[in-house]
Amino acid sequence: MSTAARPSNGTAPEAAPAASPPPPNHTLVVRGNLQNDLFRLGVVPCAAVALALTGWFTHSRLQTLEAAFDAEGQAVARQVAAMSDLSLYAGDLPALQNVANAALRGGQVTRVEISNSAGVFVTAGPKTTSLARLRMFTSPVTLREASRASAFAPAGSTAAGDTPIGLVQTFRDTTAYTRERSRSLIAGIGIAMVALIAAWASVRHMARTVARPLRRVSRTVAALETGQFDVRCGVVEGGTRGTHELAVLAHDIDRLAERLQHNRQVSEERVREATAVALQRMAEAEQAALSRARFLAAASHDLRQPLHAMGLFIDGLLPGATPAQRPAVLRLQESTEFMGVLLDDLLEISRLDAQVLTPAIAKVSLDALFDQIDAQHAAAAAQARVRLHWSDRGLAVRTDAAMLRRIVGNLVSNALRHAPEGGTVLVAARRCAAGVRIEVRDNGVGIAPIHQGRIFEEFYQVANTERDRRRGFGLGLAICARIATLLGTRITVRSALQAGSTFAFTL
Repeated sequence: MSTAARPSNGTAPEAAPAASPPPPNHTLVVRGNLQNDLFRLGVVPCAAVALALTGWFTHSRLQTLEAAFDAEGQAVARQVAAMSDLSLYAGDLPALQNVANAALRGGQVTRVEISNSAGVFVTAGPKTTSLARLRMFTSPVTLREASRASAFAPAGSTAAGDTPIGLVQTFRDTTAYTRERSRSLIAGIGIAMVALIAAWASVRHMARTVARPLRRVSRTVAALETGQFDVRCGVVEGGTRGTHELAVLAHDIDRLAERLQHNRQVSEERVREATAVALQRMAEAEQAALSRARFLAAASHDLRQPLHAMGLFIDGLLPGATPAQRPAVLRLQESTEFMGVLLDDLLEISRLDAQVLTPAIAKVSLDALFDQIDAQHAAAAAQARVRLHWSDRGLAVRTDAAMLRRIVGNLVSNALRHAPEGGTVLVAARRCAAGVRIEVRDNGVGIAPIHQGRIFEEFYQVANTERDRRRGFGLGLAICARIATLLGTRITVRSALQAGSTFAFTL
């Protein structure tokens, strides 16, 4: 009990000088104010905008390259088609070959093909087997307006106006285009990486500026929460551009820590005074409770004498009672018997509370103990038509035989009372890690979870709200719980509605 007056955080009493808090490793200097620090957070959206713009410009650049490449290829195809209309119409192969070779000399295409449905086919340029690097552009060959009625047309041919008379196909090598596209992508990625690195460096510097003082303040608050009221933040303001909010916060927390430290000292003094008074009153209450328990034990014992004499007088009156008097005498006899049972239970509880009972520990054979309890409850089991089974497995325990018999007998009596007709009550003993576990099981109606925590209280009965004396007074389990505590064990219950109950304890 003497340790109750010590502070909860384990510090030394006030008589000893309090240890000074360790100084911080270094003093943090905060410049500017929180508004400026938050303004730096704009770097992040700026970086996002820079990345978006870089992506957009890169995409536009790639689209421009793609359009220029396709436009040049298509322009060459149209130019060759315009230059080869008359030659293709007249079937002049040398002229067509000259047109194709002239297109190659421009350097914009690597291969040219001119053909029509009449079997004319003129090519220029190497014929490569790899078409993956080539892109093809086509243009139809149509006759110009001035040559539609040419006298040089071969016999049987007709001018078809705008109807194509052939097809021109040009092929461009995409190697240079792919290289330029890759350079554009790399340039865009490089710009994006530079923007990201710049944004990361700015945010990192900003986070350090804001987070380090906050981290120090957080550690101080955590220490105050554990009761270390001698710690301080150690954050001071630096610079001349106004008051920094973090420095003000740290200063307020330091003042709070000082006030808490002072209040704790005052509280500890009051707690010591209150603890001394409480200990004194507790000792007085324990002495009064012990005196009341002894008085109840003595009074219960003294009341048994006149109650026993009353029972003898009633037994003597019963044979000579008239038929009109006999029901009243029987009711009086029943009430006297209930009063005797109640006084016996009260006497035993008072003796247990007064701590006047001392268990006589000895080796107890469960075989012999179970035989005694079986002989005591066999008639009640037969009357209730309940099968009573015993399983001791030849085990023995070290305990008080009379107290153990009272516990098991009371649990068996309760099980017989709540077991259904034709049901079974099993009393079994088995080895376990802590010793020998004794269980009393029944297959009765069971106990709801809401009642299981209170069935060991005095006068608490689950299914006897009308307080029928024939169903007991609610003291049996309370006595068993006290006896179990005296024997160094505890009775546990496992039950469910319509699934029976199991009371168990370990010796």
